[in-house]
Amino acid sequence: MNGSGPPLLSRIAVTESEAARMLSTSTKTMQRLRNAGAIKFFRLTDKTGKTMYRLAELEKFAKSREATG
Repeated sequence: MNGSGPPLLSRIAVTESEAARMLSTSTKTMQRLRNAGAIKFFRLTDKTGKTMYRLAELEKFAKSREATG
């Protein structure tokens, strides 16, 4: 993180690179999961159009992987 936003734990959503770090994977894998419909996401409607993931969705995804793996 570059320090320009609120601390990670005080947010409800994170960027794709932050989500990848949290799930111990790459941003490319995040893109694959997103494209396969395996994880929900949204895009910011500002000029950046960043891909974002809700923390609750990341937790749900991680728990589903624990149950199957």
